[in-house]
Amino acid sequence: MKRWLLSYDDKLPVSNIDPCLFYIFIPSVLIIFVYFHVDNFLVITSSEEWQQQFFADFNQTYPCVDEGTLTEILGIRMVFRDTGLLRECRMHQEGFIHRMLDRYGMAECNPSPTPMEPKLVLTPADPQEPTSGRPYANLAMELMWLARCTRPDIMTAVCYLARFMHCHTEEHWQHLLRVLRYLKGSLVRLNGSTVMYSSRLQKTVALSTADAELVALSETAQDIEHLIHLISEFAPVQLPVVLHGNNHASVLQAEGALNNTATRHITVRDRYVAKLVELGRVIIAKVPSAQNLANFFTKSLAANRFHLLRSIVLRYFQGTVG
Repeated sequence: MKRWLLSYDDKLPVSNIDPCLFYIFIPSVLIIFVYFHVDNFLVITSSEEWQQQFFADFNQTYPCVDEGTLTEILGIRMVFRDTGLLRECRMHQEGFIHRMLDRYGMAECNPSPTPMEPKLVLTPADPQEPTSGRPYANLAMELMWLARCTRPDIMTAVCYLARFMHCHTEEHWQHLLRVLRYLKGSLVRLNGSTVMYSSRLQKTVALSTADAELVALSETAQDIEHLIHLISEFAPVQLPVVLHGNNHASVLQAEGALNNTATRHITVRDRYVAKLVELGRVIIAKVPSAQNLANFFTKSLAANRFHLLRSIVLRYFQGTVG
């Protein structure tokens, strides 16, 4: 499929950043995005004539079905709504959640206000003892797919509980089911307010909180650079991009204002964000702990705090699934 697209039209170039994306972007004249994934592809265009010709040409080589306006892709439902000047697209996996609830016997369960108990600490099961016998890994991976696609509000809980896939007990299983009970009581749809998020253990051992925060800033700066390069292919990007940090010492390190015996062990890789600051592509802004949205992805929170941060990270929230 990619070979055909490469030879189809020399005016339809492939992205230098994403090898699956082809596009023409001439504002107010012609906008075309063609994105393919395995044997599925998505076409977004401002020209119905171009779209019809494209499908006619493509169908001569690869028999295909034009399914019309996008309603679902990779199991993610798309809901479009006109909001005046713009057309809004909201994504959700409500059907996937319902199927999970049925499959694990939780369709009639009592909802939970949060996906995880505050300050939860679990210990791995004895490796010499058999596991609970529950389909723990299956449920954990299904929840991980959901968290990665449309439900960042369960990312912290799922990442933590996934650590026990090979050493779990009935207690671990019940905490995993709590995530399902939370999903039973909430339906969150992502509409563009959050486009990239991550919650994972760092690959290196940090010697201090400042070190750990600096690593997080540098990894986030890499994601920012990726988005800058991608968007810059077809639209100007206003620089610098604001990157928020919570730790004062790490912010100073990222700005290149702190260089002493306490920081001489930091690698060039972890100083990447400082280079972007120097080049004027990123500026660092310190955010108070009470307003730090990253807490949503790094720790289990009490219900009131969790719901407050969720309402900020996800601008659209609708009551119940069941």
